[in-house]
Amino acid sequence: MTASGSSVPQQFFKVRIADVNIEIECRNPHGFSDYVSYLAKFDTPDLVVSAGADEIEAECRRVLGDRYDAAECAAMEKGDMEAAVVFRKITDAMLDFSTLFIHGAAIAVEDRCYIFSAPSGTGKTTHAVNWLRRVPGAYIVNGDKPLVNLDNMRVYGTPWCGKEHMSTNTGVPLAGLICLERSGDNAITPIPFGMMLPCLLQQCYIPDSHARARTAYNLIGRLRQVPCWRLRCNPSEESALVAWRGLTGAGRDA
Repeated sequence: MTASGSSVPQQFFKVRIADVNIEIECRNPHGFSDYVSYLAKFDTPDLVVSAGADEIEAECRRVLGDRYDAAECAAMEKGDMEAAVVFRKITDAMLDFSTLFIHGAAIAVEDRCYIFSAPSGTGKTTHAVNWLRRVPGAYIVNGDKPLVNLDNMRVYGTPWCGKEHMSTNTGVPLAGLICLERSGDNAITPIPFGMMLPCLLQQCYIPDSHARARTAYNLIGRLRQVPCWRLRCNPSEESALVAWRGLTGAGRDA
């Protein structure tokens, strides 16, 4: 499978993300520093991805918006622009591998992973750090953009892990989906999938094209078998213990 740009890139490297072998052809390798932990060796890629010069230019225009001018675009860090294009192409192509991108913090304890999803600025990173501080054995699978394979129901770390760079190159069984909301108090309650669905529709990657969007919607629908909760929490470390106890019934003496 190929998701390529419009011209021949200069370099390439190989990574394995969510059990998919990907060859990335690029012009600006320094824009892909977070991929180091995902480097892999294989003969035949499942997916080849690149960003053409025209696509990188279009990304500059998108980022600058009304402030766009050719000189400012020329001065921009093109590695970051190229990496953004490649990220979108990979997340789109992953749909063909029954794998969905969810904007959220994926936190695991042993062989159970929970995805806390919410709009940016809600407090996902703070909550994830609280788990690391208070929940024994907790670790971050991905702090911002995990992938979920709907065939094996596993959550995978990815190179796209936010400015905190919290990610682990692993795959862990998905144990629950949590809609995180800010609140003065800490409380977690189970909710039906229908109440979780609006959050998923806002925080999952859904392509612009009708056909590709339908594929994403079908994958989201398969998440209905996963237990769901709503977590209302404040920034305190106590929020992690409330969440952990509510999700697992464990840690009551922590």
